[in-house]
Amino acid sequence: METIFIALSNKSGIACASDRDHTIYQLSKKLPLALAVSPSSPIPWNRIIEQYKLTGGPEEKKEFSDYATHFLSFLSTIPVDKSWKINSNDSSKLLFMGYGKDDLFPCIYEVSIIVKTDKIIYEERISNLKKIAHGHTADISIIGNVNGVSTLIWGANNDTRLTIPAYLSCHFETYKNRVIEKFKDSEFADYVNKKLELFDDLEYAFDHTDFIKNDMELKVLSGIDSFSIEDLVTASETLVNAEVRLKHLFSGGKEDLHVSKEIAVITRTEGVTWIKHSLFAL
Repeated sequence: METIFIALSNKSGIACASDRDHTIYQLSKKLPLALAVSPSSPIPWNRIIEQYKLTGGPEEKKEFSDYATHFLSFLSTIPVDKSWKINSNDSSKLLFMGYGKDDLFPCIYEVSIIVKTDKIIYEERISNLKKIAHGHTADISIIGNVNGVSTLIWGANNDTRLTIPAYLSCHFETYKNRVIEKFKDSEFADYVNKKLELFDDLEYAFDHTDFIKNDMELKVLSGIDSFSIEDLVTASETLVNAEVRLKHLFSGGKEDLHVSKEIAVITRTEGVTWIKHSLFAL
């Protein structure tokens, strides 16, 4: 079963929910710091994170990315089992969530790892630090395929966005042929033909769909910016539960129908607070 994890953040903090146990981990009892992983990964994250905390865990860091660096340094010392073969992007994704020492607002640092034959290493080219600030007031982070609810968040799912450019390109060919036919015997024929040949319809189509996606996301983030912590919790849980139900529906009842198993909040003052957690039987 594929993991569904969604984290919503704004200036108030971060609320995250998952439909699977052992997705969200508190990395420190003293610091506002949590880690989200895919429980579908072959890597035994539960055992590794417990080992990390037994070594003392992280010291307070000024820069939030330093928490990730510290954890990844520890991770590189763990002996690798040959069964830890990563076969999906989600299995390699880690999401660090919380605050650096001087951060007034929350951060989410997304990194990707590679399992070598001798150790686990950080994939430097795939990392994304999201810092909530006055110019970037809300964010959405995910692990897993949220194809069902992505229309609510981004205006369309990935399958639709990949289909639209080919569809628009086909219609452009029809339009182009009509224009060529219209001007073929006029003094503007050469000019029109050159303009149409230079026009990259696929590039335009991709740019147009990206513009619509970004515009939709901006409107959604504007709404999330106004949410209280309670609203963030409700929204993240609702989105996860909606995705579960949609997968159950579209699979003809083959997918398991359940509700969110883990829900956590990370704030500057209270650190990591559990709303629902398998270990607490909540």
